[in-house]
Amino acid sequence: MKKLLLLSALAVCGMTASANSFSDVFSLTCDGEPVADGQTITTKYYYDIYAELGGILPPEYEAKVDVTATNTTNSEKGLFYRLTRIQPTLEEFPSQGSEIGTFKLCYSIPATNNNNCGILRDDQIVPGDGSPLKIPASAEATLDIDQCGFTNFTPTTFQLYLETTDDAGKTLSSTIFINFKNETDITNAVAGIEAETEAEYYTIQGIRLAQPVKGQPYIERKGSNVTKHLF
Repeated sequence: MKKLLLLSALAVCGMTASANSFSDVFSLTCDGEPVADGQTITTKYYYDIYAELGGILPPEYEAKVDVTATNTTNSEKGLFYRLTRIQPTLEEFPSQGSEIGTFKLCYSIPATNNNNCGILRDDQIVPGDGSPLKIPASAEATLDIDQCGFTNFTPTTFQLYLETTDDAGKTLSSTIFINFKNETDITNAVAGIEAETEAEYYTIQGIRLAQPVKGQPYIERKGSNVTKHLF
């Protein structure tokens, strides 16, 4: 009877150990704010990376978002990621070499000085060798999702799939969505913060203007947000 009770207790413990969620192993944050499974992050940090060169090069823009995964356990854990572009589709725009620019995901693990970058291929990015990243106990990994070198604002949606295992070997996963948009406001969907900054004006060639010239197209920059207008 005692043996049966002991086996039952062990079975219950085993069930408890394997019933964890992804958030019990890794906590996810963006700009210091927690990110839950299924949540959407919207970022509008678009800016002309060549504007300060005075129009020497044609305008190119960049949008990025950082997701930090922190190992909350006292042992090393594997972290697998897969970034998939949902919209626009591969048929609508290739992954690179077009006006939509190039998509990449860079990771960094400060505790082990491990970092690398991957370029979107066939609308997906996974770790270079396909193996999970090794995250030490209480350490963090930052995933930097970046769209760079594009000359046309095209709203883009990504799916970031993350996977790990618990102590019982059970697979745990979390999926979040990332939107790159170009609305005139720069509200971050995670932090819910609106920023008001003074506008700056540039010609289409990237030359800064004191004020827009009537009848001419110009670029307006407010903080990290860049939009194109006709005055």
